[in-house]
Order: sequence, then C-alpha cells, then structure tokens
Amino acid sequence: MKSAGVSSSASAYNAVIHGYCKARNMAKAMEIVKGMECQPTVVTWTIIIDGFCKANQLKQALACFEKMREFVAPNERTYNVVVNGLCKARLTSKAYEVLKEMRDGKSVAPDLVTYSTVINGFCKQGEMDRACEILREMVTRDGMAPDVVTYTSVVDGLCRDGKMDRACEMVREMKLKGVEPDKFTFSALITGWCNARKVDEALKLYKEILTSSCRLDAVSSSALITGLCRERRIGEAYELFQEMEMREDGAWKPDVVTYTALIDGFCKSGNLEKAMKMLGVMEGRKCVPNVVTYSSLLHGLCKAGDLDQALDLFRRMTSKGCVPNVVTYTTLIHGLCAAHKVDAARLLMDEMTATCCPADTVSYNALLDGYCRLGRIEEAKQLFKEMAAKSCLPDRITYTCLVRGFCNASRLEEARFLLENMKTAAGIDPDVVTYSIVVAGYSRAKRFVEAAEFIQEMIARNVAPNAVTYSSLIDGLCKAGRVNHAMEVLKNVDKPDVVTYTIVIEGLCGTDRTEEALTLLEEMVNKRVEPSVGTFNSVIGALCRLGDMDEAWKLLVAMAAHGLEPGMVTYTTLLEGFSRTGRMEIAYELFEVMRRKAKKSSSAANLVPEQAFSALIRGLCKAREIDKAMAVVEELRSRECEPAEEDCLAIVDGLLRAGRTEEAGKLINSISKVGL
Repeated sequence: MKSAGVSSSASAYNAVIHGYCKARNMAKAMEIVKGMECQPTVVTWTIIIDGFCKANQLKQALACFEKMREFVAPNERTYNVVVNGLCKARLTSKAYEVLKEMRDGKSVAPDLVTYSTVINGFCKQGEMDRACEILREMVTRDGMAPDVVTYTSVVDGLCRDGKMDRACEMVREMKLKGVEPDKFTFSALITGWCNARKVDEALKLYKEILTSSCRLDAVSSSALITGLCRERRIGEAYELFQEMEMREDGAWKPDVVTYTALIDGFCKSGNLEKAMKMLGVMEGRKCVPNVVTYSSLLHGLCKAGDLDQALDLFRRMTSKGCVPNVVTYTTLIHGLCAAHKVDAARLLMDEMTATCCPADTVSYNALLDGYCRLGRIEEAKQLFKEMAAKSCLPDRITYTCLVRGFCNASRLEEARFLLENMKTAAGIDPDVVTYSIVVAGYSRAKRFVEAAEFIQEMIARNVAPNAVTYSSLIDGLCKAGRVNHAMEVLKNVDKPDVVTYTIVIEGLCGTDRTEEALTLLEEMVNKRVEPSVGTFNSVIGALCRLGDMDEAWKLLVAMAAHGLEPGMVTYTTLLEGFSRTGRMEIAYELFEVMRRKAKKSSSAANLVPEQAFSALIRGLCKAREIDKAMAVVEELRSRECEPAEEDCLAIVDGLLRAGRTEEAGKLINSISKVGL
C-alpha cells in the first residue's frame, strides 16, 4: 500500500492481514504488519494471534501476545483467542492461568466464552474433576450462569469418561437452573449409554426425546444403531434405521459409520445376504463404503467359508480405489488358512507387502497357524525366521502356534526348546494355553513324567493349570491303561469339568470297572458338573456289555432328568444290549423310537444306523421271530443297503429251523446275487 502511494487506515490493513491469515500465509501477514504506516490496533494483534493459533503455530501466537502488551492492552476477544489456542493445543492448564489473569486483573474480565472454552478443554483432556471445579467457580465466584453449551461440554466429557450417573445429575442440574438440554446434550447421553453397553438406557432416553420438540441429530441416531449392533440386537437396529429413514423432516441421512455398523451386525448374526444387500443400498445412495465396511463383510464371508465371494468382493473393493489395510489382508489370510489354502494365503501376504502394507504380527500368526495345522512345520519355521528378519516381533500367540505345530508333529524336543526360547530370549511368559499344548503333546507320547513336570513348572511360575491341562494328562494315562494314575491326577484337579470326568469314566468303563464309573458319575453330579450325552453313553455301554440292562435303562431315564436328549449312539447301544439279552419287546420299542426320531430330522446323523438294524435282526432270529426279522431286512433294503452276511445267515438258520426251506433257498439265492 505504501509503495502504491496510498495512505491506508488500520481497518484497511486489518482486512488484508485477515485475508493472509485465513490463507494460512502468516509470513506475508507479518510482513504487512511490519510495513503498516499506522500503529497496529488491538484488532490487528488479535487477527495475527488468531491466525498463528489456527495455523498451529502457538509459540508465535504467544510471542505476539506478549509483544502486543508493549503497545496496546489486549481486549476480551484477544484473551479468548489465546485461551482457545492453548486449549486446542491441549495446554488447558496454561489456558486456565490466562483466565485467572483476566479474573484477577481490573481491565478485562473472563466472560461465558472464556469459561466455556477452558471447561471444554479440560473435558477433552479427560480431566473431569478440574472441569467441574471450574464450572462451580464460574457460578459461585463470578456469579455467571452457564449456558447449554457449557453444560453440554461437561455432560459430554462425563459420558466419554464413563461417568453416566454424574452426567445425568448434571442434566438434572441444567433443568433446575432453567437451561433446557438440546440435541447435542441428548446426543452425548445416548452415545455415553451405548459406549457403557447400556443400550436399553439409551433407547429409553431416545423414546422420551421422540415425545418432545427436540430432534436428534445423525450422530446420536447412528450411535444408537451402532450400540444395538454391538450388542448383537441387529433386528432392533434395523428397525430403528428404517424408522429414522421415514422421518417426515428428512433430516436424517445415515453415514458410512451407520451403514458399516449395520453391515457388521448382519455379518455377525450370520445374515450375509442382508449384509450384501445393505452394501448395495449404501452405494445406491452415494455413500461410499470405506475399508472398515469392506473388512466387516470380508470377515463375515470368510467365517461362513464363502471364500469365492470374499475374493470377488476384495477385487471389487480395490477396483473402486478403496485401499485394503492390514486388517483387510489379515482377514483374508485367516480365511484362506481356515480353508487349508495356505499357498494362496502366502501369495496374498506377498501381495500385501508389495503394496507397501507391511504384515504385522497378527498377519504372520494367521499364516503360521495355517502351516502348522497342515503339518508343514518347516515352512512355519521359515516364516518364523522371516518375522525376525523383518523386525516383526513374535508374541505369545506366535510361539503357541509353533509349539502346537511341533507337538502335533511329535517333535517334542523342538517344542521344549522353543518354549525355553520363548521364556528366556523373547521374555514372553507362556500362558495356560501354551503349557496345556505341551502337556497334551507329551501325554500323547506317553511321556507322563515329563508332562507332569511341565504342570509343576506351571504352578511354580504362577500359571494355574486348568481342567484342559489336566484332561490331556488324564486322557493319555487312560489310553495307556493307567487308570489308577489317572484317578490320582483327577484328585489334584481343582475344578474338573465334564470333559475331565468323562475321560476318567471312559477309562474305567474300558477296563470293566463299571461300579467305580457309576460312583464317579454320582460324584460328578453332586459337584454340580452336568454330565454330557457322551458321559452317559460310556456308562450305558459298559452296563450293556455286562448285561445289566435294568441299570442301563435307569441311566436313559436319568439323561432326560438332566435335560439331555439321547442320540442314535445311545439308542443303538441299548438296542444291542436288549437284543443280546433276549428282551426283544423293549429292543423293538427302541427301534420304533429311533425310526420316529429319524423321520423328524433331515440330518444324516439322525438316520437309524445299520448297526441297529443288524442287532435287531440277530435278536429277532434268536427269539424265533423270523417274519419280523425279514421285515426289518426289507426296510434296510429300502434304504439301498444290504444286510450283513452274519445277519443273513442268522435268518437262513431261523427259516431252516422252522422248516421253511423254500424261503431259505430263495434268501440264499438273493444274497448270492449281491455277492455275499
């Protein structure tokens, strides 16, 4: 301006300076200040200080604030700009010092904006006690009435801090002081209740708001939908979504967060069709899915085993310019490994690193576990070395996966060495899962002394063995015929579960110690450990082998008392027992029950097994009920199954004994045709 020969007023200079500050060109703004023909005013300094604050140059802003005082006294606006700048830089304590300076001075007093800014600053830093203390000061010391903005800052801070009771108290205080909460206050409360996993409280508040004149914003509505989805209440979430869409004012527009929450909720509830449809709705409304949206869908598809659709979606995602992150890639790697497509998972990891997205420990763990579960231990070892070469630190899961791989491959010395390396070189403490895997490995190899030593090491390192740990050792002992030792170990288990008890009961039944098995079953029930169908099957099987069918029948009744439904294995075992002991009326009754059960279910597991047909045929023949036996054979053939040779001979023998030689001959001819 000076070079153009034009004399300008301070207001003209201020306009130019403000323009440069708005463009974040602080160097040019300062150049104008230094070249001013007139003295910079308080407005000039305030514009410059505000410009530096907004350009995140707080040091220069504070320097200007100090320099300003040499020429002109700051006004209320200047102080508020400095306070706001300090709060945004998370230097709220210093901002409070400025507020106190204003309060203690005589020229400029803090106003509602000053207090609200400092209170909001402490709230955002999570210092809620300080925020509430200053709110009280504001009222009691300066007689200033907080407005809805001030109160809402505190309510929001308390909600973020999880202090919902105090937040509700603050809202009650607002109302008593005649300050009505607005949509932002309610939004803070709804979001707070959802984050505290108390969605019903959020819904209750939401319904109250609907009856008032207040209208919630998109943030609170989305928070409520997200909260419901997080609680797996996807039906209610979708109902609310539809309700919000039908609002007459049309003010609510779901954003990417809302859509992603619904998509994730549908995926977690197993409704992938609905999730994919929601993606289509989202895209149709010009709401662009982000990497979290796609990752949620990919996780759902991989979990459902639909890898083809998952890979198609991945290609669609990248073709639309959405860059996959480490979570996206790891989700696919895990899905491929779960489907035993480890080589494809390896290629995907290579693609991941080639696109400047370095694999993390979770990614490596997924692939490492894939190799180990397929018994490809050498490749797993190589991958472990690769992690170290790429400075990707292994964690407890990494070591546990590899230890499991070595144990499953019966490479126990390598498992032991790795466990030691984990403790010493890596400084990672093995947990109960890691130790239990090692105990199971040594127990399978019948190296029981060493397995027990690992349990002792666990106890010494304050890692409490659980039922799984002991069950592995007990199972190994029982399979080796050392049931007495297994019983001794069982005594040391603090809280044996149904698996632990069932293993010992099976061991006792397998060595014809049925009375002890029954005693242990009784002990199990007395200790409030509910037996499983498998537990009962073991004892019923042992009793049937002994021919004690009355006791076996009592256990069948007891199963119902425990809320257990007998399966085909249970019924077949009993049918064999009753057939063997000549009690064919009950055997046939059981067969009828099995038939009815099979008709009600489409599952192959509920088909009447051929073993049951065979037992019934032999029992009926033995009881001279040949016609019934032949009817059972015809029923078996209707399933396109032929009776076993032993069953056919039993029928032929029965027919010959009954003098029905012609029928016996026909049967012999028919079974000859099928090669028996």
